[in-house]
Amino acid sequence: MADGLRKTALAPVRTATTLRDEVRENERLRLLLTTGAFLIPATIIWIFEEIPLAWRVVGTLALLLAASLVGIVALSAQLRQQDRLEAEPLPADLGSIPAAARAHREVRDGDPLLLAAHRADFVGLTYKSLSDMLDEVNARGAQLGALTTACLYVYALPVLEQLHPTLRHSSGLLPEWSRSIENAIEGLRRAAPALRELDLVLLDAEPAFTMSRVWTADDAGSGVHHLRWTPVVAGTEPKDMPTLRFESSSGDVDGAELYQAFSRFSEDLISRRAVRRFPLVRADLGYERADVAGLVELLAKISTHPIMRRDDVSFDVSITAPVALLGERTALKPWEVRTFYEAYLDPAGAVVSFTAEMAPRRQQATIRIDDGAHGEVRTVPVTEKHRLAAFALMTLPGAEPSVLLVDKPKGIWALDVPGGKVGVDDADWRATIRRELVEELALVLPPDANLRQVAWSYDPKSQKEGVPVLSVYAAHLLEPELASYARSFLVGKDGVAARRTLALPAAELLRRKAAQGADNSWAEPLCHAPRRAFEAVVRMAGR
Repeated sequence: MADGLRKTALAPVRTATTLRDEVRENERLRLLLTTGAFLIPATIIWIFEEIPLAWRVVGTLALLLAASLVGIVALSAQLRQQDRLEAEPLPADLGSIPAAARAHREVRDGDPLLLAAHRADFVGLTYKSLSDMLDEVNARGAQLGALTTACLYVYALPVLEQLHPTLRHSSGLLPEWSRSIENAIEGLRRAAPALRELDLVLLDAEPAFTMSRVWTADDAGSGVHHLRWTPVVAGTEPKDMPTLRFESSSGDVDGAELYQAFSRFSEDLISRRAVRRFPLVRADLGYERADVAGLVELLAKISTHPIMRRDDVSFDVSITAPVALLGERTALKPWEVRTFYEAYLDPAGAVVSFTAEMAPRRQQATIRIDDGAHGEVRTVPVTEKHRLAAFALMTLPGAEPSVLLVDKPKGIWALDVPGGKVGVDDADWRATIRRELVEELALVLPPDANLRQVAWSYDPKSQKEGVPVLSVYAAHLLEPELASYARSFLVGKDGVAARRTLALPAAELLRRKAAQGADNSWAEPLCHAPRRAFEAVVRMAGR
């Protein structure tokens, strides 16, 4: 087997395009020889002057007519041959590894392996081929009757746009990626009536290969594993690369070793760069994701690949406050803003309202404070650049409403609140929360979700960031479908969210916050959300 692998590594790869060019060159040569076979006699006949002129004309016309008929037949045969080239895979010389050009017949007639599969995994760029094939299968009324489990590993669109050697910077990539993935999901749902589990996994890696791994059974009922693996190579269109094909079954030692080698390589890359798993169908839980289009639209914007990582954005912050509080100051230092915030937290303090407005795309934010006197106000800048952050208290309804917190220590706090830093690409802080919920919890809020602002906090110098941080906290009572999703896939479970998610009773969280005395999130070892946020959650849940 080692010799075979060495041959494979050294063998020149003849792509489908190369093979088609060779066939067409042979066709042109045959056409040239046929033409010569008729033109030469037609020319020679005019050399013999003893042949009457009329017979020479008749002979020439007869030869030209025969040549035309032969040409029509040859052209028809060439067109049929070209159609076969488009419809059937051509073999490629890859040493001892079986390989073939991409099988166009699979799109036209349906993938015979997938039609017999009971499980399938795919790694795809845009999923156009699978989408087209499923369209044909469903149009003919065929079914993937045995398929019960499937997983779509999808390369993150921002990574494809930047790193794919031939697809990057293509204006048609976004619509093809979105349309084909959505269509592949819906196509599998329609074509596989026995489907019990379907997942989408966002693969945040530089595209190195595409793959389909299919599990079938032979005539004796023994399992057969099929792996079709296509490398991504600079300078070669995906459709022109040959696909390596492996099988693993009892009695095929060499085939099993090759299958295992490529399968493990693929699994290693997937395990290191799989960002998040999104359940689409779970028959045992009665779950089927409804808003597939909304999910795909959100995923098109998400990537955690290092090359996509941007520097943290700094924001200019100003404060609008009563002149009675500002005095003669023309600017405030962050610690002075903190004193206003503490006065707001103190029930007996001079500040009765502390809110803010964020404009991420202008990299600006304005803090607004009120002393209740309705006097003259003035706006002054805060002296340092800030970070902005947005966090969400997702609440499960019920007799004892619970808040979703992440089992991840953060600074002095034992648990984390889902959310993160606001970016310049976010339209507002609500967009930040939606993005962070997808990245952290694989939780997709509907477009009309009512994210209610319930509290603000101000840290004059974050221990983590080293700069002032202005944070907003929002609360949302999850709709029944999302609440069921959270209980089924997130709470106390691994495999979907980045970290284990906990659902803690809102009333108990509020009691623990109140027990510390002043509403100061710095002194609370549980999480960084202020007490006022939990008060709002309890009121919202009717407790």
